[in-house]
Amino acid sequence: MRSEQNNQAIPADTNLSRPGGIRPGHLLRRWFVRLGVLPFLLLGAVVIFASVSDNFLTARNLMNVVRQSSYLTLVAVGRWWCC
Repeated sequence: MRSEQNNQAIPADTNLSRPGGIRPGHLLRRWFVRLGVLPFLLLGAVVIFASVSDNFLTARNLMNVVRQSSYLTLVAVGRWWCC
């Protein structure tokens, strides 16, 4: 009987000399390429504003942000659903 070999290609971005096969920083770069710049800017803004103001991450402020963005969310969901 002939044994079948695994003929899967090894991705070019793997480094076989490292134990995990992925270079440090490579995962962050892949997330950045996949998600874009906006989530990272939003995370940076939240960290900066939370460190500057004591009232930024309060329940009252977060509820205010949710309330103000609800109209835009409804329009975006309607646009997504319709078209």
